[in-house]
Amino acid sequence: MKKPEEIPLDESVALKPNKILFIKASSGFSAGSSVFDLTNIVKHNYDGMSAEYIYELHVFAKDLEARDAVFEIKQPKAFKRQKVVTDESQNEVATISAPIMAFGIRTFSFPQGSTHSTHDIEMKPVGMGRRAEGFVKDSVLYFWDKKENIAMLTKVIGDKRVEIAKFGAKHTYDKGGILALDTTQLDEVIVLITCVTLLNQLDSASGPLPHTKWAGWTWGGKMV
Repeated sequence: MKKPEEIPLDESVALKPNKILFIKASSGFSAGSSVFDLTNIVKHNYDGMSAEYIYELHVFAKDLEARDAVFEIKQPKAFKRQKVVTDESQNEVATISAPIMAFGIRTFSFPQGSTHSTHDIEMKPVGMGRRAEGFVKDSVLYFWDKKENIAMLTKVIGDKRVEIAKFGAKHTYDKGGILALDTTQLDEVIVLITCVTLLNQLDSASGPLPHTKWAGWTWGGKMV
């Protein structure tokens, strides 16, 4: 798999999100995450994910109740290395798996007849010394690239990358925050679960892991 820095970003194409989600993470990823749709209930115009925009939406979203969530991401007790994603009707829409010997690869699976994906998706670290992940859906390559409190999802079109989603948190290591996305470019569930997985990293998914080096990271919690 290529690295994001090997494919230039087309900066002439700006992200025009048609959906704004708020990821509210509980203490520790194993405790779960609730996801809320802010698209039609906030009046703040997307500005590229400035600090002011992130703060204002956090203030708005801080009192949201779990019952209003459009997605929930939880860890079944019987499967410590697996997360289950359900929608507002409690239907399972995806699972996130991180086998202990997969060396940083996470697998996303979907129920039969899913409208989100017709095949499993694997996401793996790419690049050296950077928090970047890559995955392929329907033969198209995508990259998440995180720098400090901002993460950007790009889609490879031809010989360039185009920004299709952006995540912003108040602090660098926050597991929750604002996710702006263009669902005409990629299904929202795929964007969401790959984003949450990026934020939590493998070592946060299920407790202590072997110190396995992969793409500039030691999967025991320390960067090399």
